[in-house]
Amino acid sequence: MTRLKRGALCAFLASATAILAAAPQAQAIIKGEKATESYPFMGSLQNPQSPRPDGHACGATLVDKEWMVTARHCVDGRGGFDTMKVRIGSPRVDRGGEVIGVEKAVWPAGSIVGDDIALIKLKRPAAATPARIATDVPEHHAPVRILGWGLTGKEMIPANWPKDLRELDTERLLDGNCDRSGIVHGKEMCIAAVNGRGAANMDSGGPALIKTKGAWALVGATSGNGGDPDVDPTIYTNVTIRADWIKSVINS
Repeated sequence: MTRLKRGALCAFLASATAILAAAPQAQAIIKGEKATESYPFMGSLQNPQSPRPDGHACGATLVDKEWMVTARHCVDGRGGFDTMKVRIGSPRVDRGGEVIGVEKAVWPAGSIVGDDIALIKLKRPAAATPARIATDVPEHHAPVRILGWGLTGKEMIPANWPKDLRELDTERLLDGNCDRSGIVHGKEMCIAAVNGRGAANMDSGGPALIKTKGAWALVGATSGNGGDPDVDPTIYTNVTIRADWIKSVINS
């Protein structure tokens, strides 16, 4: 998920299986806590290119019965869509919920920088209830919750591949805190790491959520960072400001 090395991530994943035996032991770095509640809109985007037996590669959020939000770098150049699927509505990455194939993916024209967002079209409607897209961007230092099945340690080894969905309560920072990671002001958000915990590799595309009127609403999708995910904040694509684009794609 490292932002400055995003182009190399696919090649690394493709070769990761071959180097697992030589990988060092996992470090005790926990990326959040086991999910404390149900998130029916949460999905695991699964791709046979992933080194994980469960196929998990990225997170995704159901925003319509047939459409999910994820990161563009999770689908652009990642192989044919006919090999991808999404497990939706289960806290487990390997069982439960419903598994639906991917029909196609759509993303904004132009550079991925500042527009690391994509919409996944499902092959059939999901039974799960979609998340609402927040109408307002959270203020700086406002609380945010992030979700994912990403690595629980720094190394790409099986010990760091969680089966259970994890969550972390954090906050939105001033965008300048992500300047060294290349944040695009006005189009992306800077989300804090908390005491050595934050978004990690394979959390890409997963949601940043805020609580409004007693329900979770989607405000961001994990893009990446250019430093150490244990201490450096993570850049999230601002989903709220793209609500009109999302609606136009769905309605077309």
